[in-house]
Amino acid sequence: NIGMAHLEGFGGLEGVKKGKSELYEFLAENNGVAFINKNEKYLADLSNEIGHRRVFYGNFDSSENEVWLRVQRLRSSNELLKVGFWNIQEENFEIQTNLIGDYNLPNLAAAICLGLYFKVDENKLSQALAGYVSQNNRSQIIEYKGARIILDAYNANPSSVLLAINNFSRFDEAPKVVILGAMKELGSYSKAEHIKIAEQIQAYNFEQTFLVGEEYREAAKLFDFSFFSDVQALKESLKDDFFKNKLILIKGSRSTTLEKLVQ
Repeated sequence: NIGMAHLEGFGGLEGVKKGKSELYEFLAENNGVAFINKNEKYLADLSNEIGHRRVFYGNFDSSENEVWLRVQRLRSSNELLKVGFWNIQEENFEIQTNLIGDYNLPNLAAAICLGLYFKVDENKLSQALAGYVSQNNRSQIIEYKGARIILDAYNANPSSVLLAINNFSRFDEAPKVVILGAMKELGSYSKAEHIKIAEQIQAYNFEQTFLVGEEYREAAKLFDFSFFSDVQALKESLKDDFFKNKLILIKGSRSTTLEKLVQ
């Protein structure tokens, strides 16, 4: 996808589009195949030169002739992601996953599309995705000192943080606590993007918000959120019973190492 990531190196969204389009240019020159999420902006146009060697997929409620695979979210008794997909023969399959957040729907769709393209049996494919449990600080759900924690501390950019916050706001559980680590590689966009995130958090009125890392200093001051220069300072400030009976979102860039809060 094309999002607000690595802006410092690419110089802005147009630079991100240009950089990622080079992947398609290589495929076009070498007769490669591109798997493209039709729901993502820009991708269809950027990949035009690949022509008929494009496999489109997406989460559509109704079929489109060029969409080879359709995937959509199904209702579930809990907040874990449940999806249904239709293969090219219009057979229906359902997968109850161990993943949290609508932002994981495109990841599942990509995995299903690749599996079907390489002729993996649909039932085996479904079982594999249903059995997958996220690790390595990516959308993990863990229990820690009486709290239920969504640990997503591997990477963070304005696009992914907003998605994580919006998803977190839908949970019925309370009290809810947000702990965010600074977003890196944003260059001249850094100040504005960190303030934008803080502004969005204020609109949801979570019980507590902790912002970690110098990039968040001004945003924390503007919205009167708790600020800590690094994860160690935050960890030392938390009392022994802080985690008890809370639902907590932990989201930050790799360099902020927010996973140390639960180690």
